[in-house]
Amino acid sequence: MLYAKEFVGADDDKLVVATVSSAGRVIELTIEDQAVQLPQQLGERIKLAVTQGRTRASKMVDCYRLQCFPDSSMDSLKVPQDPPLRVDYHLLEYAGPARVRNAIAESLEAIKAVSDKLATFQHTMLSEEIGQRQGSIEINLADTKMDVTFNSGKIQGMRGSAIANEVMASLGRARARAQSERKRQLRLTGSPY
Repeated sequence: MLYAKEFVGADDDKLVVATVSSAGRVIELTIEDQAVQLPQQLGERIKLAVTQGRTRASKMVDCYRLQCFPDSSMDSLKVPQDPPLRVDYHLLEYAGPARVRNAIAESLEAIKAVSDKLATFQHTMLSEEIGQRQGSIEINLADTKMDVTFNSGKIQGMRGSAIANEVMASLGRARARAQSERKRQLRLTGSPY
C-alpha cells in the first residue's frame, strides 16, 4: 500500500537523512555528529534531505496514480477553463443524469474554494523555535516548504541525534499550528474540509 511507504532523502554528504511518508510528511530525521561541526550549513543540509525525500515520494505517488488511473473517467465532462467561484449547474455539459451533474458542480465548488485557499497556504509561513533558542524552523501552512536556521553558538557541542530530536519536536508543533490554521481558514470559506 502506497500510504505506508517511506522515502529517504539525504544531503550530498549523507550526514543528514530524512525519512518522508508518501504524503510528504517528515517522519524521521537523522543528523550525524559531523554535520554539527558546520552549524551554518546544517539548516541547508536538513532542507536538502527533506526536499529530496519529498521529491521521491511525489514521483512515486504520481507513478502509482498513473498505474491505477491511466485514463480520466471524467472525459465526458466539459467544464469551463476558469470556472467562477460558484459553478452554475447549467455551465456543465454532462450527458448523464441531472443529479450527477449537480453533484459534480457542487464538488467543483468545494474544490475551487479549497484550491484558492491552497495558494494562500503555500505562501503563508509560520515559525517555531527549536529547543532553547537553538534556532528556528519555518514551514508554510501547506507543510510543503521548510527552512531551518540555527544559532551556531547554541548547538556547538551538541550531538546530532539531540538536534534531530529538537528539530522533529519543533516541526511537530509547527505542523499542529499549521493544521489548526488551515482548518480555521477553510471553515471561513464554508468548505466541509
